[in-house]
Amino acid sequence: MRFCLTTLFLACVGVPCFAQSEAFNPYRAVVDAMPLQQAEPLIQSLYGPVGPADRLNGLFGVYDEGSVLALMPRPTEAPAYLFLFCEERLAAVSAPVTAAMAADILKPLTGPGSNTSVHPDDGGIRLQTKNDTLTVEYRDVGTKKSMVVLTYPQKVYVEMDFAGRCAELAE
Repeated sequence: MRFCLTTLFLACVGVPCFAQSEAFNPYRAVVDAMPLQQAEPLIQSLYGPVGPADRLNGLFGVYDEGSVLALMPRPTEAPAYLFLFCEERLAAVSAPVTAAMAADILKPLTGPGSNTSVHPDDGGIRLQTKNDTLTVEYRDVGTKKSMVVLTYPQKVYVEMDFAGRCAELAE
């Protein structure tokens, strides 16, 4: 009986977080290849102003300056993010998100028969799709620096394959 009541309580408490909506969902924006002109104001509304030093044309001088733009703040006290644009389309993201946004993104990817794996460690927990496309991490659990970080598509950041992602987006 205690198990049933606990489960019911957790279900009731968890439901409101799924009902919250966000003005900008970075995962959906990448899936939809949102145009730079539409995405940048939304990014700035969530993460703060993007200054000239935070706009990297050509991504470290390796890729064509006309086709690749990275929005990435210089090191600050705030959590870092990186939004990669190819041909003025959002191609990849690694950024802190709210727990509610992470829940909205993960909800359809979990449950019976899901393709999501869970990897706990001493500092937090990582939820990752089995095809290594999407990762959501809860970092620095129990500290003032705790945060939830979304990374999609994961291979861009693991393999540093920015050019490959831009080629995929161009297809």
